[in-house]
Amino acid sequence: MIYLISKQKSLFETDLYKEMSFKDAKEYLWELNKIQFDTETLGLDVFTKPLLCYQLGNKKDQFVFDQSSYSIRTLKDLFESDRKFLGHNLLFDLRYLYYYDIWPQHVIDTMLREQLIWLGTTKRAISPDEYEEEGYKFPYLIKKRKQAPFDDYYEFSCSLQAVGRNRLNIELDKSVRGKISKVGLTPQVIEYAGNDVKWLEDIEDSQQIDIDRENLQKACDLENEFVKVLAYIAFCGAKLDEEKWDMKMAKDNSKLNASISVLNKIVLDYFFSHNGNINKKTISVEHVVDTQWIHDEEELKKYNIKLYPISKKPKRYYTRKSDNDAVGILYCEEIEIPYPFVNQNLQGDIFEGFNTEPYCSLNWKSSKQLIPFFETMGFNVEIFDKKEKKKKKSVAAEVIKSQEYVFPELATAYAKFKKVEKVCDSFGENWIKAINPVTHRIHADFHQLGTTTGRLSSGGGDAGLNMQQIPRDSETRACFVSEEGNVWISEALLELYTTGCRDMHNLVAYMSYKKQIPRDTNIADIKTLYPDLRQSAKGIEFAIGYAGNADTIAENSGIPKEEAIEIYNSYMEGFPGVKKYQDYCKKEVIDKGYILMNPVTGHRAHLE
Repeated sequence: MIYLISKQKSLFETDLYKEMSFKDAKEYLWELNKIQFDTETLGLDVFTKPLLCYQLGNKKDQFVFDQSSYSIRTLKDLFESDRKFLGHNLLFDLRYLYYYDIWPQHVIDTMLREQLIWLGTTKRAISPDEYEEEGYKFPYLIKKRKQAPFDDYYEFSCSLQAVGRNRLNIELDKSVRGKISKVGLTPQVIEYAGNDVKWLEDIEDSQQIDIDRENLQKACDLENEFVKVLAYIAFCGAKLDEEKWDMKMAKDNSKLNASISVLNKIVLDYFFSHNGNINKKTISVEHVVDTQWIHDEEELKKYNIKLYPISKKPKRYYTRKSDNDAVGILYCEEIEIPYPFVNQNLQGDIFEGFNTEPYCSLNWKSSKQLIPFFETMGFNVEIFDKKEKKKKKSVAAEVIKSQEYVFPELATAYAKFKKVEKVCDSFGENWIKAINPVTHRIHADFHQLGTTTGRLSSGGGDAGLNMQQIPRDSETRACFVSEEGNVWISEALLELYTTGCRDMHNLVAYMSYKKQIPRDTNIADIKTLYPDLRQSAKGIEFAIGYAGNADTIAENSGIPKEEAIEIYNSYMEGFPGVKKYQDYCKKEVIDKGYILMNPVTGHRAHLE
């Protein structure tokens, strides 16, 4: 039964629930050892979107407290007692408790438990037919495609609605949730809130069967402890010095403009180096070939002759005899070229001035424009998208950089541009806009089990900020400060070896880059002498640590395959036990069907 605890008499003109006094409700709850808990709010930000109501109870009785009548602060002693509080996605609700200076001791998060059980399981969308045919059992949400075909599909989810359907075969109507911020506390909202704390113990009992079978209890206990810490980190946020950040953005934008200028110059130099005529868009080319008189483009491919640029409409080419009968000169005059990347304003205007010089017309941030450009320049931009399971075209930095041999100067300049562009886009004005108007701090979103391997991730939300990818340069890091009376804590890594402090990244760089780092170099000095190689070594560690190989290193780093093979082989020679251990792990994974990431806690990632 649902009970409402409120001083608003108008809310009791319904049969959806009954009235109960605050005193009686609190006495009832004190008799419980485990209490199901949830909140309803007017938004997602604890500092600007108020708490509307909070609900506590068990399967038999649920109590919805009207926050405007009885502040959650009045139950501080209950929350801080030895009772266990059971919730779904407590990372959100705990922040509201902290706001009211409430610090629960024992919590159980059914969403974290569900995520641990299915860790590593597919996240791809599947059709209802496939779900039934393959016998899938994971929790899912039904969604509708935004593009043709406009049919329903199933998406993996650990939401309360999906878990309730999967484990208890119940349908929790979530249509009310999207209306709460507009309608406030209504009888329908109260009924909805009460039902959210009705089924959590049944879900917990169902989950426990899987947890015991998978030996995940320690993992669950650890995650339930950590959610309190992570919620506190999100609640506290980080202080950003706006003045320093503005100065950093100005420098970043200056670097971005400079990198664009370099790219524009490369395009113009290329165009004019091939006798480009901006007015007629024509070009003349000459190549030494055999003595045949007539050639078409298909025949010229036999000689590996590259026409600059390739004509959309195949022309016929001819050779002139030379003094040497064995050699002729391929000659083509006034070739029409598909090169709309250089333009010219012959008229000018009062706003842009009267500069009639040719200019590069490419928008370097537009993939739509860059795909045909790089194809014209000889790059292969077709890749296989592992997530979408299909081929598509991409001008990502690693795609172009890995083909540096095609046009070294262009590939290098483009990689630098993409690096600076990412900094400007990801660490620019969006961080200023994300500063909370109440706390004057940034409160980013965190995802406790945010990856298939159970690692913490950050991102999403209205601002989309990723607190875990802040650039490592001192200027950016210096923008995050402590306010007066507070201390900014930066944890140092524990010594990796009991015999002394050795930097693991230094060691990996030394083992991987045999040609670049002399063998008599002191490993402790690598961070100072070869900072870039040390930074690159981190990528190598992660690639190989997650069972990657030379292909993985090449793809992630955007370097030629041959160079990646050298690095991979050097790494394996430097750490001979790694290959042996990986071979052993691969066999274990295939036999067991999961990756055991922590033998103490039991954290594991299941295979597809």
